[in-house]
Amino acid sequence: MSLNFIEIEMRDVYGVTKYYPVCEKACVFARIAGTTTLTKETIKQIKLLDYAVIIKVREPQLGD
Repeated sequence: MSLNFIEIEMRDVYGVTKYYPVCEKACVFARIAGTTTLTKETIKQIKLLDYAVIIKVREPQLGD
């Protein structure tokens, strides 16, 4: 695995897939993008910087 990686969490929000930063590096990328979530296009650009992207799927919680 690449030494450069970020972790993000995939969530379904009202039928729309959103990608939330989990680690500090992912949070930095979101701040650079001026967003609280990362878009598919932003993730694509992050990968061009030779970062591996680890996507965690959030399990639905009772009441979600």
